[in-house]
Amino acid sequence: MKKGKVVEMINVIDKILIKSTESSFNWILIQNKTALKEIQKSIEEYLKPSDRFNEYEKKRIELCVKYCNKDETGNPKLIPVLNLSGQKIADEFDGLKDNAEFQSLLSQLTEEYQDVKDEMINKQNFYETTIKNEEVEVNLKKISIDKVPNILTGTELEILSEMIE
Repeated sequence: MKKGKVVEMINVIDKILIKSTESSFNWILIQNKTALKEIQKSIEEYLKPSDRFNEYEKKRIELCVKYCNKDETGNPKLIPVLNLSGQKIADEFDGLKDNAEFQSLLSQLTEEYQDVKDEMINKQNFYETTIKNEEVEVNLKKISIDKVPNILTGTELEILSEMIE
């Protein structure tokens, strides 16, 4: 199995465990999730940002909070960022795009930390092109398809296919 599939499987298992009431099925999912978690930990450890990158992020967010539009109670205003399908994928601070002072300070901050930003981008790219595609051996417990509850979508079944017989 590829390491990238490990992450997908854990996410699907978590979703299913919330809605499934089939205890024998859930128990197999829990056992498989435990086996997959070790691989996930190694991926997370690899992708963990450096202290210097965290320092950059903290300063960047402080800068955003200082210069963004605020609501009537003084809290930062956030606006949703939508993907092409219209689904919310993130929030961003309101009022920063046209703020020249903010843009100048952000540019200076980015320049100061460019090395750690580049390092993080390289790390993420290496994960996407190499680590995610590495094969790993995982001993998954199998479950018969007739024991799988009817609450799973086709996509969920496809992702969990390696544990279904």
